[in-house]
Amino acid sequence: MKEICMLLVAVILWGTAIAPTKWALESIQPFTLLFIRLFLAGGICLLFSFKQLKRSVVHKQVPWKRMSLLS
Repeated sequence: MKEICMLLVAVILWGTAIAPTKWALESIQPFTLLFIRLFLAGGICLLFSFKQLKRSVVHKQVPWKRMSLLS
């Protein structure tokens, strides 16, 4: 049930974004608007990532030689 509610919220947010996007494109160039949207989304993702990282940090010795071979 939780998954269905989350999908419903995503659909509602996606659907209501059409009108503000149309309004914003009247006054802002498309690439500028794209940059702003991606910059804000990236910042939000970083905040959640740092929060999650603080919870799950386990200090281990990293085998850097082996890791460098993977790259």
